[in-house]
Amino acid sequence: MNSLKFLSGTLSLIAAMLTSHSAFAEESLTSLGNSAVKYTVPKSGYHLLKRGDVTAVVVDNGEVDDSTLPGHRAGYSGVASLTHARRSDNLFVPSYAGLNYEHIHDGTTQDRDVLFEPRRAPMELRVLGPNIVELYQAPTPTWKLESVLRYEMLEDGTIEMTLECIPRAKTFRNGYVGLFWASYINAPDSKDIHFLGSDSRQGKPEWIRGITPSHGVLATHLSQDDKREFKHDDDFPLTLAFNRSKHFFAEPWYYAVSHDMAFVQMFRPEDNIRLTQSPSGGGNGNPAWDFQWFIPDCQVGKLYRMVMRAQYVPFESPEQVQRISRANRTALGQPVLDHEKNQARAQLEESGVDLSRNSDGQANGVSFSKRNATRENLDLLAALPHLETVRLYETDVTDEDVRRLHPLKQLKSLDLGFCQRLTDDAVLDIVRHQELQFLNLGFCRRITDDGFSQLARLQNLTSLNLSVTSITDSGLAHLTKIQSLTSLDIDNTQVTDAGVDSLLKFPALRSLRLVGVRISDAGLLAMTDMPNLKHINLRDVPISKEGLATFRKKRPQCLIKQ
Repeated sequence: MNSLKFLSGTLSLIAAMLTSHSAFAEESLTSLGNSAVKYTVPKSGYHLLKRGDVTAVVVDNGEVDDSTLPGHRAGYSGVASLTHARRSDNLFVPSYAGLNYEHIHDGTTQDRDVLFEPRRAPMELRVLGPNIVELYQAPTPTWKLESVLRYEMLEDGTIEMTLECIPRAKTFRNGYVGLFWASYINAPDSKDIHFLGSDSRQGKPEWIRGITPSHGVLATHLSQDDKREFKHDDDFPLTLAFNRSKHFFAEPWYYAVSHDMAFVQMFRPEDNIRLTQSPSGGGNGNPAWDFQWFIPDCQVGKLYRMVMRAQYVPFESPEQVQRISRANRTALGQPVLDHEKNQARAQLEESGVDLSRNSDGQANGVSFSKRNATRENLDLLAALPHLETVRLYETDVTDEDVRRLHPLKQLKSLDLGFCQRLTDDAVLDIVRHQELQFLNLGFCRRITDDGFSQLARLQNLTSLNLSVTSITDSGLAHLTKIQSLTSLDIDNTQVTDAGVDSLLKFPALRSLRLVGVRISDAGLLAMTDMPNLKHINLRDVPISKEGLATFRKKRPQCLIKQ
């Protein structure tokens, strides 16, 4: 139950973070400016995050040399170690790090220590919870930029990194802030990166293999829409920052492969990220897979925010990476292009999934069977974010599979009847779909009252099936907050006469199924006060003929089935 409360409490925070539509942010979400954020400061200078198959160790920029981070050098912060159940070796160079906060600059020539100030200015590691950690850096000595970097590991092992920063003085002579992150990769088979793009701003997107012959040559890839020019000195020493390649990316994300594992970095479109790479940033044979963020026309005292996600998964093909990263990219606001939608529809239909369409021919519903309700097919749904109906009746889906429905922001009908592997954790993901009107959780016996109580957040729900579940009078009481409910099925549950008081609090309820429920004559007669009840199923309910006759007399317009 503690994990339920923790996850539930962070949902609104995550939603607000991902729906911010510009670099400038009015309110802080992190400990940089939000006094409601509570944290502890460990003495070790690092914290371990683990969810699913992924384990990450986030570290400040101090030196560490112990069994967890042997030989980690000072000056490198972020994710010091990233491993997977499929590969126990660290993706990153052990003495360095990934998603490492590397540079602050304004395009003017400065001493190395100034340009590498994020490495040298002290950081404080703050632990907000088991899966969230922040790195706070006070206003730096030269640039006077105050910042917090939040690293949160999501349910699927994806790392979400959020930067919030505030310029505290007018130190940026060219008027903009240039920030740079580096990921130093430990001896991959290939040093190259891969993204969808072309060699022109108008070109049709295709897979591009980003190759840079040497450090600082053809290093940075711009988006097709990025026509910004940032003034910089001719002898500006950070050669990666402004040395452009001939390629332009169409979507703000890329991946690269190391030892059959894909490292995927994804960004919000509004952050206008630039992709950067070096074949030797981490030393001979150790490339750097990087990115840059610019804040044009920065203003002193204003809060700015950037959000990205990093996913570490086994690699099969470019199409597989595109599919499994789609949900994260959708969450970051990346639109789904027509070719990706068409590909997803074709693959689903080929595997036997039934698709329904609206009058415009757009897919608006899917129905799975036990055979085709696979992880791969469920991942494809992220490319169809306008789906309104999903049927997974009598399939073997798990809590993790339900999380794959996150991108479906317009979901109105969800049938999970007889999905008997689902637990309370699945409900926390179900209630993210605030537009739901129909929900079937019948025969989901592993869900408890703690989980059912979360359903009260679905304020648009009109039809709810909880038949043959473990819901009790206590769980039913929580659901009375759903004032829109018109149909309720609690067949063969543990609801008793005590639960009738809750049933009376559903003012719009028209249809009620009580098959096998232990309700007495007294409970039945109390339900005569339900003003809109039109249908009731009382099969195998232990009521007397006299009780039934009295109910009929008081509610002659209510259709009774026995």
